[in-house]
Amino acid sequence: MKRVSLVDSIVEEIKNKIISGEFKDGDMLESQDMLAKSMSISRPSLREALRRLQLMGLIDFKHGRGTFVKTLQPKDYMSPISAFLPVDKKSAYELLEARLYIEGSVAALAAQKATESNIQQLEDVLKKMILAGENLNVEEFVRLDVKFHVLIAHGCGNRILFQVVDILRGLLHKLITRVFDTNRDKLNMTFSHTLEYHSQILESIKSRNGSKARKIMEKHIKDVQKKLEKSGDFVLTPPENGATTHNPEND
Repeated sequence: MKRVSLVDSIVEEIKNKIISGEFKDGDMLESQDMLAKSMSISRPSLREALRRLQLMGLIDFKHGRGTFVKTLQPKDYMSPISAFLPVDKKSAYELLEARLYIEGSVAALAAQKATESNIQQLEDVLKKMILAGENLNVEEFVRLDVKFHVLIAHGCGNRILFQVVDILRGLLHKLITRVFDTNRDKLNMTFSHTLEYHSQILESIKSRNGSKARKIMEKHIKDVQKKLEKSGDFVLTPPENGATTHNPEND
C-alpha cells in the first residue's frame, strides 16, 4: 500500500471515530507511540494523518499536554469564507446583494423567535448608537451598527444564519466604514438614515411583524448600496480575526 493511501486510511479511521462519538469533543488521544502501536502503523504516517486532521479542524495540538479531539461546529464549515475573501467595489455589491437575502430572512425570523433579552440588547445598542451619532463618533457608531446586525442574527434562533452573519462581520465593519468615509459631507444624514432604519427594524421585531422586519431590512441594505455608489474603486481586505466567531453579548 502506498504511503499516501495509508495516510488517507488513517485519517478516515480517526475521523469516523470522531463522527461516531467514539472519540468525543475534548477527549485526549493516546500518545503517538501508543496510537501508532494500537493501529499497527508507523509514526511518520500517523504524524502526517494527525497534521491533516488538525488542518480539518478535528483535532488540536496543545503543547506539553497532548492531542485533543474537536467536534466541528457550524462555524467550522464556513470560517474560510471571510478568511480568504478580499472585497473590491464589485464584490462589495455582491456582498450587499447576499445580505439582502440573508439578513432579510434573519430579521423576519428574529421577529418570530427573539427573546425579551434579545430585544433588550437591541434597544441598548440602539441607544448607544444614538449617543455616538450625537457625538459624531463614526468609529463607535459603525462598531455598534455591526453589533446591531449580529444581535438580530443571534436572536433569529438559527445557528447557521447567525454564523453566516457573524463570520462576515469584519468585512461588514470595513464596508460600513467606507460608506461613512464616502459620505463625510452628509454625515448627519447618514447617521439619521441608519438610526431610522434600525429603529423601524427593532419596532417590527418587537411587534412580531416578520414581513415588515424583512422589508425594512432590505430597504436598509439597498440604501447602503446607493451610498456606496459614490465611492471610487477600493479593496477591503479581511481582518486577521475575521474567521473567529464571538458572542455578541460580550461586546
